[in-house]
Amino acid sequence: MLPAGQAEAAGDPRDLVDRLAAAFGADRLLWGSDYPQTHDRPYAALVDMGRTACSRLSPADQRGFLGENALRLWPLLGGGA
Repeated sequence: MLPAGQAEAAGDPRDLVDRLAAAFGADRLLWGSDYPQTHDRPYAALVDMGRTACSRLSPADQRGFLGENALRLWPLLGGGA
């Protein structure tokens, strides 16, 4: 995770997510905040960055990126078997 200001200077995170989705499929992408190791911004700002990064994906792919893909891989996180 780049420090605040540097992340924005690195480019639009939506471009990266678009390239990754095209190369690997959106169903293989997972968002992670790197919380609590990231100390340069509050957790809410990290969540906003994740939501912005996937905002060009379809609504279903956004849900996957932000959590459903992780639950599919690790169902116990959601209380499933």
